[in-house]
Amino acid sequence: MNKQFFIFTDGSAIGNPGPAGWAAIVIHGTRRQEIAGSVTWSTVSEMELRAAVEALRLTPSGARIELRSDSELLIDGMRFRVFRWQRFGWRNSRGFDLRHQELWRELLLLNADRTIRWLWVKGHSGHPGRHERSQRARHHAPNRPQVGRDARQVHPDRGDFHPQRRRRAGDLDS
Repeated sequence: MNKQFFIFTDGSAIGNPGPAGWAAIVIHGTRRQEIAGSVTWSTVSEMELRAAVEALRLTPSGARIELRSDSELLIDGMRFRVFRWQRFGWRNSRGFDLRHQELWRELLLLNADRTIRWLWVKGHSGHPGRHERSQRARHHAPNRPQVGRDARQVHPDRGDFHPQRRRRAGDLDS
């Protein structure tokens, strides 16, 4: 039985943080499966990691996988950094708690019983599948925020808001 899989992932957040989505394409032989999801408030980083986790969950233990992403955090993290973070109590090089530890831990578990080649693909480079999953990730970012000087951004967990506008030359700090 052929256990070779090809996975393409992407994540998106409007406003970063903001409404966010992720998408992945999983190819096994002639079978192609597209998956996607969204959350009301997240970051691009979390969505990139989520896309990889969800795609890898679809593969069996012992599978050989080529996972391609434009996320340097995901690819470099899994190739070089995650073992250091784990060894130092899930802290980054500045001593702060690593964000999205639960996703990194799950990626490590999925990586342990699969042979995965973590490959970085330059974003917006015309790579086959890259544009498609990018569009899907953006499409799944729900409730696109209003744009303009008077738009308000509400954080769903805290219920607070702040005006969302660009600073202009001459604006005074208050």
